[in-house]
Parts: sequence; structure tokens; C-alpha cells
Amino acid sequence: MKSNNTLKTYSDDELFTMLGGTKTESDCGFGELYRRYSYRIFGYCRRIIGDDKAEDVCQEIFLSFLDHGRKQTTVCNVGSYLFRIAQNKTRRFKREETKVALDEFKEELYSAENHNYEQKELNQLVVNALALLPEDQRETLALQVYSGMSYKDIAAVRQVPINTVKSHILRAKKQIRAILLPFFQSESK
Repeated sequence: MKSNNTLKTYSDDELFTMLGGTKTESDCGFGELYRRYSYRIFGYCRRIIGDDKAEDVCQEIFLSFLDHGRKQTTVCNVGSYLFRIAQNKTRRFKREETKVALDEFKEELYSAENHNYEQKELNQLVVNALALLPEDQRETLALQVYSGMSYKDIAAVRQVPINTVKSHILRAKKQIRAILLPFFQSESK
């Protein structure tokens, strides 16, 4: 069995290949990939479907990922592939539940206990602005801002051209700015 320090030197592709090997290899490879990506995948799930179901969906994502690895599915970019599974699972979950949950943004914005009234009001305005965005723009912005993904990675996950990603992010930021601007202009008068 390989040590954790040794596994840290393996590329994602090498670890993904290990999923199709012996039980020990599969467990080691999966464990290291889970260590590398679970926090980001869970964060993505929280932002898209909310805290209450994020853990369950995150587990489903990794089980599906493991199943694909054991079947020796050909993958070009393991991280993007994993986020693509996450995107599909969260979309399916939202369809099945027929609700759009933005509570994950609220929790993120209200996480500090010492917010004053104005800060809470501003956070609620941002949550409302995010809710008004088209789903594609909201999801693309969430991948960039909350998951820290590059345009290239977002394009791979969403299976769209990089220019589309840039356009969605630009439009989302412009819309949020346009929605919030009147509130800031009235304060300065």
C-alpha cells in the first residue's frame, strides 16, 4: 500500500487510473482524489442546492465518480469531469425537488455573527440579486467566485466555450451591479 505522502505526488490522471485496479489501489486512489476535491465539490453542492441536502448529493457524486473510474472511463481532465458529474447531479436534484434554493448564498453571506443591521441588509440585497440571474449565469458565477475555478475549468465543467463562460460572468456581474446600484446611489445622496 502506498503512503499518503507518496500519493500526493501522483497526478489526478494516475489516481483515476488506480480506481480500476485492485481494491487496495482503488481505495488509495479514491481516497487521495477525495482529499483533493471533496471540499470544493461539497462547497459547490452547498451553493447550488443548499446545506440540507448537499452532503447526500456530494456522496452520490463521489460514488458515481468511483463507479466511472472502476469502469475505466476515459477522462481528459479529472477535476473538470468530477465537476461535470456534480453539475449533472445537482441539476437532477433540483429538477426532482422542483425548487430553486438560494439559502446556501444566505448562509455564506450571514456566516459572521457580528454583522450590523446595514451589513445584513446588504447581504440580503446580494442574495436577491443572485436569485434574479438566469441559472446559467448564476451557476457560472458560483463556480468562479465560490469554487475558485478558472475560466478554462468552468468551460470544461459546463461544456461550453471559454468565451461563453466569460460572457456569462461579465453579464452576471453587470446585472448584479445594475440591480444594486440604485441602493448605493440613494445612500450617497
